[in-house]
Amino acid sequence: MKFEKWPYFTRGFKDVEEAQVLWNYANAIQPKLILEIGRRFGVSTRLFALIAQKHGGRVISIDGAPRDYVPKVLEEMGLSAYVELVDKWSPWIEPDPEWNIDLLYIDGDHTYVATLADYHYFNFFVPPGGLIAIHDCLHPPVKKAIEEVRRRDSLKHLDTAGNLAVFEKTDKARRVYYQFRNETFPTI
Repeated sequence: MKFEKWPYFTRGFKDVEEAQVLWNYANAIQPKLILEIGRRFGVSTRLFALIAQKHGGRVISIDGAPRDYVPKVLEEMGLSAYVELVDKWSPWIEPDPEWNIDLLYIDGDHTYVATLADYHYFNFFVPPGGLIAIHDCLHPPVKKAIEEVRRRDSLKHLDTAGNLAVFEKTDKARRVYYQFRNETFPTI
C-alpha cells in the first residue's frame, strides 16, 4: 500500500514514511493481536485494522480521550469487526493474562513516566520476536524513556522513520513488572 494516496491519511502520522514502515513490519509478522496505546484521530487504528483484516487478527485500541468519529470511520471502511475500542487511559485497563501481543504500538501521553508505564505494563505480553513500535521517539521525554528501557531489556532496533522507532523484542525472559489481582505470573 502506498500511503501518500490513502484517502484516510489526513491526520496522524506526520510522515508518510512512518505509516509505510509500520505497514511493512507489521505485515511481515502477520500479527494476530495488535495493541495500540493512543489513537487520537484514528489514523494508526485504521492502518492496524487493515493489517488485522488481512491476517485474520484483531486490534485493541486504547485511548483515554476518544474522538466520536473514529468508530464511524471504521464502520465506513468495513473495519469495525477487527477493532476493540477501549475508551480508558492505558494504565487503568484490566489486561487479559492470555494476551500474546504481536505488535505493541505506544503513542500515548508522550511524557517520560507515561511512556515507561505503557511499556512496562504491556511489555510482559509481547513474546520474543514481537514488535514494539514507539511514536514520538525523538521527543526528549520519550527518547529518554526508550534509552532507559533499552538499558534494561533486550530490544533490537529495526528501523526509525520520521518520529517512529520500531524494535523487535529479543529477550527470552518475560519479566514481571507488576502483579494482577489474584494472579501470579512467574518469570519465564
